[in-house]
Amino acid sequence: FSDISRFDASDEERLRTAVGNKTIALLMMDMLSITQYFSHFSTDQALEAAIKIKAKCTYFVGMSHTVDYEKCNRLVEERFGKKGLVGHLAFDGCVVYDGAT
Repeated sequence: FSDISRFDASDEERLRTAVGNKTIALLMMDMLSITQYFSHFSTDQALEAAIKIKAKCTYFVGMSHTVDYEKCNRLVEERFGKKGLVGHLAFDGCVVYDGAT
């Protein structure tokens, strides 16, 4: 998901219908900054939406220079780990292969 600023119950239902209620193997989710922006998820919004989606593995993309990469990546891994999910911040040059975790 890119350039997204909300993910509500109707969006979740459309996604579940599109994938036939299967678990999504890999999700790429927009996460611009810590603060809310009109056309992009904040850190908390992106994490909340991705946790609802429950993909096997989520990579967050599109972060601005204001995001502390190390600190935010630890936050992602901690929050996702508590839910039994895998999540990471992507980075310039990041390559994702099938079955990436």
